[in-house]
Amino acid sequence: MQRCSALGADTYAIKIGDTVATDRPVPGAGRASPGHDRQTYSFASRGGETIYVQVPACGGAPLTFEVRDSTDHVLGGKIGCGDFGPITLGAQGVYRLVVKSDRASAQYSFWLRSTTLDSYTISVGDSISPDHPRRGAGIITQPGQQQSYAFQAAAGQAVYLQIGPCQGSGVALDVMAPDNSRLDGQIGCHDLGRIELAKAGTYHLVVHADGSARYAFAPRPIPPDQHFVLHLPAEIPRGASAQGAGRITAPGAQQFYDFPGRQGSVVHLEGKCAQPCPNLVVRVTKAGDSSRLGFVDLMNMKQDWTLPAGAGYTIQVRSTGYTGGYAFTASPAQAPRR
Repeated sequence: MQRCSALGADTYAIKIGDTVATDRPVPGAGRASPGHDRQTYSFASRGGETIYVQVPACGGAPLTFEVRDSTDHVLGGKIGCGDFGPITLGAQGVYRLVVKSDRASAQYSFWLRSTTLDSYTISVGDSISPDHPRRGAGIITQPGQQQSYAFQAAAGQAVYLQIGPCQGSGVALDVMAPDNSRLDGQIGCHDLGRIELAKAGTYHLVVHADGSARYAFAPRPIPPDQHFVLHLPAEIPRGASAQGAGRITAPGAQQFYDFPGRQGSVVHLEGKCAQPCPNLVVRVTKAGDSSRLGFVDLMNMKQDWTLPAGAGYTIQVRSTGYTGGYAFTASPAQAPRR
């Protein structure tokens, strides 16, 4: 362990790789008390490093941990005692890990350590699994390690993100847009589903885990949305149309049945599938609605829908993993009395 030195009251100099505990390695470290409820640990970075902070259970009052840069901007942290990160230290300079209590006594320890960011280039349609497409992919060996998979997408393209199988610690996956903002993501080893990529550019799928893990995923292409014109009352039989109505050919695909209507009128919908279809959903909504709200399972669905304000309306059928045929009937219904 590197030597930790006291710079002044409740201020200490450490290095990446050090472990701090109560009164270790110098008296006062790892110990908060009234009048000493903010302790600062300064450490240098050459820039471009990624760190992870492991914090075991603490004793005493609740604590807050923060990593701050030289401008005092908070880069990451944790309320309570628990691991946090990874955190990328973008610039060369001195950073600080600040531990705070609410004017109360507590004992704590932490390990400030470096971790890795592994980068890979893939394409939509590729399958990622342990050691594929190259050695190390699909394998997390330590907490805080990240693996980033870059792929190109056209504006308006949609993909279906299939995740699994996984082994070991729980995995988390983030979808990062070309501007590095978080577009979507989830914790756990199950399909994330349809992701719509509004802008052209390079997207990143970033995977991390609480510990060692092995995982697989695949960004599957989705065919373009299909639109059909509907006149109520109407019946869509299972896959009977030569144009593809009533049949989903890929996970994440969507079909829209556009019809005229007026605000406040009611549409009655009944749906069924050729086989069990727990991953097929439907809603009646205004044209152009890009939200994720209002979907219900299509299988054995019988429901009335009141039309919202809008210039046009559609019955939207979306796969959340299902492929195959489906059917529904749609008819005008009497509006409920007020």
